[in-house]
Amino acid sequence: MSRRRLLPWLLAAVAATSAAAPQTGLARQSSQEGVNALVRQAAFWRERGRKDLAGQSLQRALAADPKNADALAAMARYAREDGDVAGAERWTARLRRAAPNDPRLRQLAAPVAAPPSARPAPPPVAAAAAPPPAPRPAAPVDRGGPLRAAGFAALEKGQLDAAARDFEAALRIRPGDQDALGGLGVVRLRQERFAEAEPLLAKASAGSPQAKARWREALASARFYGGLRAAQAALAAGDAAKAERLVAPLANGSGRDVALAQQLLGDALARQGRLAEAEAAYRQAARNAPDSPDIQTGLVEALVAQGKIAEAEALAARTPGGATGSVSTRARIAQARADEAWAAGDLTGARAAFETALAAFPSEPWLRLDYARFLLERGETSSADGLMSPLASSVGAEPLHAAALWADRRNRPRDGLAALEKIPPAERTAQMDALAQSLRDRAVIQQARQAAAAGRGYEAASGLRALLARPGLPIGTAGEAASALYDLGDVEPALAAAQQALVVDVPAAPAAYDGFVSVLAKAGRDAEAAALIRQASTKTAPTPENRRAVAGLTATLAAERADRLRLSGDLAGAFDTLSEASTIAPDNPRILAALGRLYLTGRMPDEARQAYEALLRLKPGDPEALAGIAEAALALNDLPGARDNLRLAMARSPDNADFYLLKARIETAAGDRRAALEALQTAKALGAHGGGVRGQTGGLGPNPFLNRSSAPSPARPAAPVAWLSPASTPMEAPAAASPWAAPPPGVGPAAPAAPPSSSSSLFGFPSFPVAKRGPAPVATTPQETRAAGIDRQIADLRRDAAPQIDVSTTFRQRSGEAGLSQLGEVAGVASFSTSVLGRGRLSFEIAPTAIDGGTASLDGRQRFGANPIPTAVAILDQEQPVPPGGTPIIDEEDVPDPGPQTAAGAALSVRYAIGSLTADVGATPLGFSNVEAAGGVSWTPAVGGAGRAKLKVERRPVTDSVTSYAATVDPVTGKEWGQVMRSTVGGGLSYDNQATGLYADLSASRYDGRHVADNSGWEMNIGGYIRPYRTSGAEFQIGANLNHQAYDNNQNLFTLGHGGYFSPQQFTSVSLPMQMRLTRATWNFELRAAPGYQTYREDAADVFPLDPALQGTLESLASIDRSIKTRFPARSESGFGMAGSAAAEYQMGWATTVGGALSFDTFGDYDEAKARLYLKQLIGGRQAP
Repeated sequence: MSRRRLLPWLLAAVAATSAAAPQTGLARQSSQEGVNALVRQAAFWRERGRKDLAGQSLQRALAADPKNADALAAMARYAREDGDVAGAERWTARLRRAAPNDPRLRQLAAPVAAPPSARPAPPPVAAAAAPPPAPRPAAPVDRGGPLRAAGFAALEKGQLDAAARDFEAALRIRPGDQDALGGLGVVRLRQERFAEAEPLLAKASAGSPQAKARWREALASARFYGGLRAAQAALAAGDAAKAERLVAPLANGSGRDVALAQQLLGDALARQGRLAEAEAAYRQAARNAPDSPDIQTGLVEALVAQGKIAEAEALAARTPGGATGSVSTRARIAQARADEAWAAGDLTGARAAFETALAAFPSEPWLRLDYARFLLERGETSSADGLMSPLASSVGAEPLHAAALWADRRNRPRDGLAALEKIPPAERTAQMDALAQSLRDRAVIQQARQAAAAGRGYEAASGLRALLARPGLPIGTAGEAASALYDLGDVEPALAAAQQALVVDVPAAPAAYDGFVSVLAKAGRDAEAAALIRQASTKTAPTPENRRAVAGLTATLAAERADRLRLSGDLAGAFDTLSEASTIAPDNPRILAALGRLYLTGRMPDEARQAYEALLRLKPGDPEALAGIAEAALALNDLPGARDNLRLAMARSPDNADFYLLKARIETAAGDRRAALEALQTAKALGAHGGGVRGQTGGLGPNPFLNRSSAPSPARPAAPVAWLSPASTPMEAPAAASPWAAPPPGVGPAAPAAPPSSSSSLFGFPSFPVAKRGPAPVATTPQETRAAGIDRQIADLRRDAAPQIDVSTTFRQRSGEAGLSQLGEVAGVASFSTSVLGRGRLSFEIAPTAIDGGTASLDGRQRFGANPIPTAVAILDQEQPVPPGGTPIIDEEDVPDPGPQTAAGAALSVRYAIGSLTADVGATPLGFSNVEAAGGVSWTPAVGGAGRAKLKVERRPVTDSVTSYAATVDPVTGKEWGQVMRSTVGGGLSYDNQATGLYADLSASRYDGRHVADNSGWEMNIGGYIRPYRTSGAEFQIGANLNHQAYDNNQNLFTLGHGGYFSPQQFTSVSLPMQMRLTRATWNFELRAAPGYQTYREDAADVFPLDPALQGTLESLASIDRSIKTRFPARSESGFGMAGSAAAEYQMGWATTVGGALSFDTFGDYDEAKARLYLKQLIGGRQAP
């Protein structure tokens, strides 16, 4: 309120320290309102007989506006009244030149009456007229008498310096001269040296009742104005409480003098936020001085601050000058109407009210400042800056003050200091000086953050600690310094400063506590933060601005607490926290931003996008909202949308390091590693530091996370929802993370379980080696940890882009019948891969392979190739027929020996992967009897925020046996058969929200080989899982998996025409896959187990399905002897199965990784064990510094 006007006592008696160097506030005003107020003050002092102060007021008015007609007319009129003919004519002439048509010229042109010969009656004592000395009886010669008489004569003429010399000379002759003491006291009173006047007049009043009566009013005047002067000085120094104590005793009684004290009392009370008491003081002052526009203005502003807009407007209209008088007051009322709509959430109405007020009062700086704040909260940064920019080039003190406050709000301390430096030192108020110091302190905080970003953390922390240790640091500055210190990782002093704010009784606006609330909330001290909010709300008046600030503090606490709960895994608790706070601070940007982060972590990108879009409606163009929408688009695999929104965010906040981290993720998802690396390097250069009841419905509606598996950290259990309760238990602070630094912790959707006929297991999880985990989230505290996280991501990208050699050896042993289904394999893989222009990765691979099926026994040889024919002949050649159910005796020489079943060769392939698309082409091992082309294409796009689809087309060898993999030769006919290839088309969907997951896939395959019957099959896989335990370094997952497959014909045989691979007509298995992953600094471990139950059926099959002649011959022989079989019988099996694995990986420095894995699988009609060792070596490149 006091920023828009100056108090009447400041206009004259209290503010002016001497006639030679007046320092009243309005002497510094260049506005018409200030000049008018000075003219009114001149009339006020003239009425009280203080011609000296009246003249000073008019001289100041003319200094501000030399052609002001009211001031010129007053000077001419007062000169006429004082008999100053020459002066009256001089001022009348100036008025005529300035306003030739002024109606007052006619009156002023009348002849000036000669001054009376007699001295006019003395003015009231309040005007400091010196009473004449009392007549004295004849006495000895008084050497001081002439000096006293000369002093009083000079005093009467207004020659104060001469009078003071005469009285001082008289006092040197006789120090106790009461008349000289009184006269000098009056001189000091007229010189407004009240502190000196009071003791002089007190001594003059002592001794006799006559002396006391003679100087009573002068002494009272000195004491009164001295008290006002001291109170004014206290208020100007910012100590409103002291000003209240000094002026309160002077405010009792009635009269215009008392009205000044009552007005000052109102100002002191208003400064303390005691608006109702201030209103009462102003009303009392108005009763004593009903025609004082300044008192009425104070009352109007007290009403406005209490939200009594209609009453204030009615009073302003009745004030002298009324609706056309005080521009500042009318602007304040218009501003209050806009603030009222703003506080009520009527943003459209508030905007319209601000625009109307600004159109009516374009030069009112405080209205501009309030409107700019409104625009800034809506995210209209450019409009807000444009609205305030003219003030920075202004010449008035108040516009420059407002410009400095805006620079402070925009965190541009140097701009604010530059604006204040334009104000002449003599015109700077205590508030301006305090702001200048605050801006210097904020510059220190800004420099500390920049030093930390440049890696000079110790220097930054030292500067902030020194700042916090300075006595008398304002609450807002201390809070900001503590918050910066906390962000640097120096938690203890930051927390101590925040806790100190709870016990220090320093009045401050609620918004000043934001930094301390943020520190306490980040540290998990929710109860203390809530207590600080309550303390802030009770120390100030409940104005709309303060109510908004308290709601903002509540939103700060809620957002920080929700982020803590979110990062600890308690998504439902985080939602409840935000929902509860939204009832106090609806549509608060911080709550909406935290809600968007929560939805992103909870794999709900559609809801996250809606939250950020709501934030964007509140704050159009807000960079955080745009980046949040980009994050949601990335989760929905909408890369163009992610790029577009992030581009807009970066245009509005080009130096935001977190945005570059998000850009790195987007470009990585797009496969452009080069662009991702550039984004990470830019982020590093910028210093990326940059008990309720669950289930209740709060301001955000039902909790969507309530039924999800929520896994808070074991060391930090989820706290109750009633986080605003003072009894809440403080929790330790977790390491915060940037929402765009890296994907949420955990791995992606689990892969569907593989069928028994493939080389994978039934786990329902990704196969070996240990799945590569994404980079760890980039922490914000401490600063070094955040930088190290960026370095790790840079290293990962460089590792991905650098040329790499992979070498591995695999041992596989499959149980079965020697020479038939048994298989042993030793394979080595050597590959070279490199990035292609930073987009995608191209690899070349050679895989030497040796397989061994062993040598068939005599019994096995009888079921190999065409050997059933010579076996049948041998049966018929026996002397005695084989009895029913008996076993023929076959000699080894009767059945040709196919020999050991082995093969060796080297497979070649070329693979290219970019983003979610992978393609490879190659050949089966060169060295096998025949070479077949092999390869495939797979695409795994994201579907929604937590889903993923998979489409694949491929042609691969069937590696169940030597026959199916490499082909073999029939020892009877010499024919080669086998080498089965599988051509598959398939697709699937998976969903993983970190806590739970579901997956399903379906595929159809066609099998063909060399002299092998064609076959078709289909497979369905469906399952789900939960993660009941998950931390940053460990994860346990358990689920259920159902696999079903069927083939047209049974090819699990080894006679000519059969493929030698497991192909049941019906196979069903149910398993319970479990997985445990552990991650340490350089180690990764993984354990898997999948107990289950299976059942399958294989149909009967002809011995020679593709050779009618051989089949006919066999049937002819069988007609002779029933023991000769022409078909393999059907069979079925049921039972328990088990699969398991263990894997470990160790990173030996930045460029080298070694690992190994062991696994076994008993599902199907075989048991299989596998061991693998591998080494990965980067070539060239370099580790991030």
